[in-house]
Amino acid sequence: MDTGELIRFYRKRKHLTQAALGEAAGLSEPAIRNYELGNRTPDRGQLEKISKALGVTPDSLVRHEIASAKDALGVLFQLEDEFGLVPQEDGSLRIDPKADNAQKLDAAIRAWVNARDELARGDMTEEDYRAWRAGLQV
Repeated sequence: MDTGELIRFYRKRKHLTQAALGEAAGLSEPAIRNYELGNRTPDRGQLEKISKALGVTPDSLVRHEIASAKDALGVLFQLEDEFGLVPQEDGSLRIDPKADNAQKLDAAIRAWVNARDELARGDMTEEDYRAWRAGLQV
């Protein structure tokens, strides 16, 4: 999903009209409509206003392009630097507990595991899971 589709998804989940979302975000209804249609792209400030009005994180409204293994490896290198995520000989990943922010990543992954378990048990719908991911605050 692109940014416009994500805005529409979360707006409808909140049962808001485009006008109501625009008002809550301090933007016009035509602006919201144009974002949802993909005619325009909100800048970072507009995205923050929209995400706040929707109760989701700004990053949940943006899809980062990872088109290759090289791109994915770049993200993993960043996670290594910032959170201590390191590769193992068997191809798995682990968190170096001595790394800065390791506890934060560990807590986030544990919350993710719990949400996936709820989804697998049927205690959470796919839509609820997407909403959980969007609103994740760790």
